Amino acid sequence: MRDIVERYIVSNDLFDINKPIGVALSGGRDSVALLYVMREINCECVALHCNFRLRGKESDRDETFVKQLCQKLNVNLVVRHFNTEVYAQEKGISIEMAARELRYQWFEQQRSKLKLQAIAVAHHKDDQAETVLLNLIRGTGLKGLGAMKNRNGNIVRPLLCVGRKDIENYLKENNINYVDDSTNQQTIYKRNKIRLDIMPLLAQLNHNIIDNLCHEADIFSRTYRMLSQYIENDKQDISTETEQELTININQLKAKPHSKELLYYILVDYNFKAEQIGNIYESLDNQSGKRFYAGDYCLIKDRDDLIVYKTKNYLQEPKIRVLKRKRKEQEIFPSANSNVAIVDASVLDQPLSLRHWQEGDVFYPIGMKQKKKLSDFFTDQKLSLKQKHEVWLLLSGDEIVWIVGQRLDNRFKVTENTTKVAEITISTK
Repeated sequence: MRDIVERYIVSNDLFDINKPIGVALSGGRDSVALLYVMREINCECVALHCNFRLRGKESDRDETFVKQLCQKLNVNLVVRHFNTEVYAQEKGISIEMAARELRYQWFEQQRSKLKLQAIAVAHHKDDQAETVLLNLIRGTGLKGLGAMKNRNGNIVRPLLCVGRKDIENYLKENNINYVDDSTNQQTIYKRNKIRLDIMPLLAQLNHNIIDNLCHEADIFSRTYRMLSQYIENDKQDISTETEQELTININQLKAKPHSKELLYYILVDYNFKAEQIGNIYESLDNQSGKRFYAGDYCLIKDRDDLIVYKTKNYLQEPKIRVLKRKRKEQEIFPSANSNVAIVDASVLDQPLSLRHWQEGDVFYPIGMKQKKKLSDFFTDQKLSLKQKHEVWLLLSGDEIVWIVGQRLDNRFKVTENTTKVAEITISTK
């Protein structure tokens, strides 16, 4: 197996064998085999181990095994503990996704800190075949069917040229020990269900299913790269892109052949799903103002354009500090660009909440006794459609307290009769 992997690394120019490289080491079969092979081809390795604190004693067992293995092989090891469940809750994502994000963020930090050329992970042919099926089920389009690249940025996959059986035989022949992750047998995870239930059934129909799916993934990947050149040319014709936003001209888009497919391949890179993109395409001739969200991105259908931008996310629990007001203290108002507002604490109805503006919203601008529509206020401020949809409102019950960073509501201002003020801080994520 060593010769196969070395030829694969060299022929694909994955990395320089003579320069230090990081190896993601869980202690499981695949990562242990990767470390041994990398050592056999004389790579200078730094092992990186993540303890996600998800499997109790089993997680600690894995860490102990990895430490003993690296000591035996005289390999430098860096270990990091993560509070994965807390991270998942804070981000509103699954445990699997949280572990993935934490793992790859830390890998990149260590790569930079330790001056490593890349981080090698132990994905192999069977993983690749499973990824093709998983992405097909998810509906990720042609790009997703290309599955995993042997090099993706600073992540390299030297074992994509061998399968699970090759790895098992290698470990057995060399009498190499490893640890088993019990969660790999739990079919509550989609990938495990594909590996344990679906792949054996497909193998009954075609015993070369693993190699065939990997071959198809390679074809899909190369086809997508070719298609991407045409997409990029058309994208430049119909859109403008800055660090802040992407603007797609609707008339120019509609004039392109296969305009719906073009829109799909542009927006899929911004995390929009196929069904959403279909709805966006159907809205092209509708009234402006409709919004679509995908993760951190928002798309607004304007009169002539589709505008895609990264949203500003605010903490859902504003921080409030109640202070005594000095008699001679002047009235305090939030500045136009401030994330802090000072209001009369006695008129607040807690808990406070945050939301974006909606049609029909009204408030009483500071210094005025008459209410005003927010849409009219936005017009006075000369806000664009995108800027309007970026606005956040702080509410006390159903009443607007503050157009965050812009204008306070008159009903909540500090007056000469105020005895206690509330200092409200809104922080971006």
